[in-house]
Amino acid sequence: MGEPFVYEVQLRWSDEDRMGHLNNTRYLTFAEDARTRWFAMVPAYDGMTHASSIVARMEVDYIRQVRTADNDWLKVVNTVIGIGRSSVRLQQEIQRMSGEVVNRVIATQVNFDYDHNSSLPWSDTQRNWLQQFAATAPVVGRSVNAGKA
Repeated sequence: MGEPFVYEVQLRWSDEDRMGHLNNTRYLTFAEDARTRWFAMVPAYDGMTHASSIVARMEVDYIRQVRTADNDWLKVVNTVIGIGRSSVRLQQEIQRMSGEVVNRVIATQVNFDYDHNSSLPWSDTQRNWLQQFAATAPVVGRSVNAGKA
């Protein structure tokens, strides 16, 4: 139905571990940065100045190692794979700039009212906005390009 949100990440020297490849925790940081940037664009809930969210669940698949010496940039491709009453399920593929998937995060974010400490149903405006990033076909578990790390 829509197009994914793409967030580009420039790798830094401090992102690598002693083995010269991207530290496993950095993938989660990149995914968080992409979710935060994307979620900041969600239209405000009626009567609120902004939308807020909280992470309810995350799944992480490490598919290919990334050697920082061979890669200057990665991209995080965010695709909505489910919308609930107050939640959104987001697939985040971390890819080389060529499109090869190196990591996959499935995150469930909940629209959250911090003042009342409870979930907040999506407004029609928000639901329509989320839908523009929805996958047109199933995307979880699709095959990954084989290639060198």
